Amino acid sequence: MKASHIGTFLGAFLARLLKISPASQGAVCAFPASDLSDLRFSVHENDAFSEAAYALVKKEVEAEMKVSFFAEIDLTNVERVRDAFAIQGLKKPSYTAFVTRAVSTALKEMPQLNRRTFRPAWRWFGRKRIQQFHHIDVTVQAEREVEGTETATFADTIRDANRMSLSELQSWLECLRDSTLETNQQWSQYHWLVTRLPGWLSRRLLSLPLRSANSWSKYRGGAVLINSPARYGVDFIAGTWPWPLTISFGLVKERPIVRDHRVVAAPTFQLIFSFDRTVVAGAQAARFFRLIADKLEKCGIPATQGMSVDSDMGNPSSSVN
Repeated sequence: MKASHIGTFLGAFLARLLKISPASQGAVCAFPASDLSDLRFSVHENDAFSEAAYALVKKEVEAEMKVSFFAEIDLTNVERVRDAFAIQGLKKPSYTAFVTRAVSTALKEMPQLNRRTFRPAWRWFGRKRIQQFHHIDVTVQAEREVEGTETATFADTIRDANRMSLSELQSWLECLRDSTLETNQQWSQYHWLVTRLPGWLSRRLLSLPLRSANSWSKYRGGAVLINSPARYGVDFIAGTWPWPLTISFGLVKERPIVRDHRVVAAPTFQLIFSFDRTVVAGAQAARFFRLIADKLEKCGIPATQGMSVDSDMGNPSSSVN
């Protein structure tokens, strides 16, 4: 077959494939010449903080072991407690403070969930070990604005969170929000590792807590991480993080709910619980999640009404041991 015949055959085949009539085939190629003298894109290296975050997720997160629960939480009683703070001339606790309080007190009631599994650095094979935490430390994710960086995310830990009142938790969270390299040791150390050391070295050092019980307790806290995409207007997020238990919540706004057989508008948010199946079974995780939800929905309601709640959730000045 001659070359001209091959060209004709391919042209007819492409025309049929693209559903172009023979009469219009000549117009198909009649594109104006494009001026590509100006480069339409740029290529640059990723920033150090993003590289560190991606490396930690890739190395530490076992997505196949994670399961998530979702529930819409009625925040009517939470808003009543927040209003009670305002009436007393106190600053309203944030929703993160309420979630931290609910999670920490729930973890006190179910201490078997306050643990993680890990494989020590010197043990590459065999069964993983269980690290049981004896204190209830809750880690909170925070972000920082760093020039030339898409986002700089780090985490700091509230030690013995169950012993703190709502007011104390709110004060701690405000300190975290306003902290700087000079005032927050966790952020200062993380910033130094990422910006001063070669990427390959900083990423390895940041992952050391994964295989060390002491380093995990010092730099990662305990079993729980709390984060929220609500500040960006996101209703909920389903993700995985290195911590065995992760609590997230979305944007608070009025939504229709059923109360006393009637549809009413009430402030709600989506509560998301992600857990590691190697740490806790599904039934226990479900009970733990329901306990957190009850503490949020029934906060401020006296226990004499037959509800298992923490009375201090509605008392601005109280804390428990």
